[in-house]
Parts: sequence; structure tokens; C-alpha cells
Amino acid sequence: MGLPKPHDPASSPPSAAQLPAPPPAPPPTGPPTGPPTGPLHGEPPPLAVRAPHGSSGAGTTSLVFAIIAPLSIVLTAPLAAWAALLTYPDHGPSKRFWVAPLVLWSLPMFLGLLSVTLAIAAIRGSPGFENGSGSRTSALAALWVSGVIFTIGLILTLRALGFLPFV
Repeated sequence: MGLPKPHDPASSPPSAAQLPAPPPAPPPTGPPTGPPTGPLHGEPPPLAVRAPHGSSGAGTTSLVFAIIAPLSIVLTAPLAAWAALLTYPDHGPSKRFWVAPLVLWSLPMFLGLLSVTLAIAAIRGSPGFENGSGSRTSALAALWVSGVIFTIGLILTLRALGFLPFV
């Protein structure tokens, strides 16, 4: 058994200041652990970006639908002819005389109604009645085109069904 050795500073454990720094923690992976954020959790929704004054989004779209509506008869005409073949009897009048015109005008009327709805929305949404507003001008043109096509289609259909013998 020997005598205790005197205190040697080199043999004592290093202090916290002498230890090397620990490596940085890796970035977290997986879902965020903080409180939920977003417009459903109390934050205000982001501001909507409005179209500049005089833009022609709804008005131009309405005009495009108004022009496409009568052209869509090319798609519905063969279907209307097929419906006429299936609904008209060989002899005598048909009880379903309305089916062929309904098939013929179904898609054009849908597109025309969509055009009119967009045109009305564009006119109501346009600020004021100043001249040169592209949206308002396009919407008015779409209403005009839709009205002319509707009138022509109505007259032709009523004449074909025998309701307008004088035209």
C-alpha cells in the first residue's frame, strides 16, 4: 500500500470548457410539430389578386362561348338525326316530335346559357360604364351574338314543328 499521490491536474477529468463541442443536431424530418397554421386555423386568408381595370377575362370567355355555341350544332346534328330516326314512326305523326329538336339544341343552348351568364357577370362586375372597357364590350357582343342565335334557332325550330306557318 502506498502513500496517496499528490493531486496531478493532468490526470483529473477535463472541465466543460475543455471538452470539444458536440456535433450539430440533424434537421427534423417528418410532419411539423408546431401548432397548425393557415386560413382554417385563425390566420387571415391571403389577399386575392384582382385583375387590372378593364381586363377582359369573363367578357372574352363569354364571347368565346357565344361563338362556339352555334358551331356545336355540328356535333349535335348527327345525334339529332339519329334521334329522329328512332322516334318517328313509318306511318302517321310522331308522339315524340320534340326529341330531335331537343337533342339538336341541347349543347348550343347550354353553351349559350353559359355565355349569357358570364356576360351578365362581366357587365355587373365592370366598374362603371366607361367606354373602352374590354370586359364590358366583349360581354355586350356575347349577349348580342347569343340573342341573334337564339332568335334564329327558335324561329327555325318552331317553323320545322309547324307552329310558325307564316315564316
